[in-house]
Formats: sequence, structure tokens, C-alpha cells
Amino acid sequence: MSETSDPAKVQRYDDLGALLGWSAQDYGPNLVVRLQNTKQVTGGQPEVVETRLLLSKEQAVLLGNMLFEMSGRLPPPQRKVPLTDRIVSRIAGKKR
Repeated sequence: MSETSDPAKVQRYDDLGALLGWSAQDYGPNLVVRLQNTKQVTGGQPEVVETRLLLSKEQAVLLGNMLFEMSGRLPPPQRKVPLTDRIVSRIAGKKR
């Protein structure tokens, strides 16, 4: 059974571009994500377009998890704090 038999369900990729780079800035409960991508111009060279998105941190986590799932990869493991750092922080905390 073909999923493309219904013309209303066919996705159009007229504005498909390539992701060139990205960055993010932390604004408390939100993030501003800056994406640079190409945009195909009819009859010419692709142009670089920059898009800025305001995301809540919850949205950022959901987006990241979705991308990990779709790529078939796992997120990087959380780094365990070295024993000496844990000991020093406990000693410093008792002195307060």
C-alpha cells in the first residue's frame, strides 16, 4: 500500500535547504536558537538565510530528544563529578 496515493498527504519540498550552522543563547527560562541555512532561489545560486527562534527550555529538550530518536543515536552520557571534587565541595559546604 502506497502512502503517497492521497495528493493532500504528499509533502512538498519547494523550500528545502541545507542546514549550515546554528548557535543558541540562554535567556533564563528560554533559549534563542539561530539557524543558518540555504534557500534555493529560482534560476540562481542558493542564498544563505538566518532564522531566529525563541524556544522554552522544555521545547528545546523535546526537540533534542526527537532528533536523537530520529538519528538512532543516544544522548551523551552525563559526566560523573570526580571524587576529589565531590570531597572538596562537601568539606567546603561544612565550613559554611
